[in-house]
Parts: sequence; C-alpha cells; structure tokens
Amino acid sequence: MGIFHFNGIALFLLPILCLVGLIGNFMVCVAIATDRRLHNVTNYFLFSLALADLLVCCIVMPLSIVVEVRHGVWTWSVSMCLLYVYSDVFLCSASIVHMSVISLDRYLGISQPLRNRNRSKTLIFLKIAIVWAVTLLVSCPIAAMAMHDTSNILQDNQCMIFSRYYIVYGSTMTFLIPFMIMLVTYTKTTKLLKNKHQF
Repeated sequence: MGIFHFNGIALFLLPILCLVGLIGNFMVCVAIATDRRLHNVTNYFLFSLALADLLVCCIVMPLSIVVEVRHGVWTWSVSMCLLYVYSDVFLCSASIVHMSVISLDRYLGISQPLRNRNRSKTLIFLKIAIVWAVTLLVSCPIAAMAMHDTSNILQDNQCMIFSRYYIVYGSTMTFLIPFMIMLVTYTKTTKLLKNKHQF
C-alpha cells in the first residue's frame, strides 16, 4: 500500500513540477536574453542554469513521469535508457555545478569588488563553457559503462545506474564537492556582509 501511495504522490507532483519548471525557466531565459539591463555576470550564469533546468523539464522529467506510470518498469530500448540516465546525471549535475559557481562568483564579487568589476563577456562565457565541459566529462563514464556492459544501467526492466563505483564517484564530483563550495562561500559571504554592515 505504501509503494502505491508513494507512486500516486509522485504522479501528482511530477507533472506539476515539470510544468512550473518549463514555464519558469523559459521565462527566465527569455527575460535575460531580451532585456539588455539584465546582461551582467550573475545573470549570464543564471541563464545557463535556467537552460540546464529547462532541459531537465523537457527531457528527464517527462520520462520520469512515464516510468512512474509504469511503476518503475522500463519498456524501451537500452539506447533510450542510456539517454534517460545520461541526461538525468548530466543536466542535474550541470544545475548543481552552476549553483556552486554562482555562489563562488558572488563571494569573489563581494570580497574583491575592484578586481571583479570589469570582466569581459568572453571570460564569463569561457567560465560557463568550462562548467558544461566539466559536467560532460564527469558524466561520460556512464556512456562508456553502458557500452561495455548494458547491465550497468538496465537490469530486470529497471533503468538506473547500478555501478556502485560510479555512484560514489558521481556523488562526490557533482554533489559533495559543489555542496562544500556553496557551504564555504555562502558562510564567508555572510560573514563579509555582517562585517561591512558593522562598519
């Protein structure tokens, strides 16, 4: 009964989250792209973050909804499973890495205002490209593992990552490290703002 109850909650929430995510992130992308007043360092990163989240809502979440409808049973091909798993890891990791970079950028902007005031668009876009490239490299082993042995992503009609090594590696690279960066930078940013407020 508990499993079916959870499945029902997921089926109720996922379409709502998907729709809200689609509309919200699309509006963010359009606003930043069309309003020149929003063309600044932070918003360029926010645009890239919104794009990653938009792709999650377009690719990953619809497939997740179908999987929930089928009670976790995967009925498509291995290639589709690879697309689903890879997109999930790649795009969700991109979102988390973007957030850590944004937190680091805000900290540097407050701690070194003169140094960070005049930064070229080329440098900003290069940093964004590096974020996507790093996320791509972290996600690449999934494709290699699936090509070597399909059981790494598909077993008993269940599509997910079964490699414990990659789960540890991926969790460390795309969650633990970015989380620690955010924790440290936001803590330091808060302290800096408090000190400035006191003076």
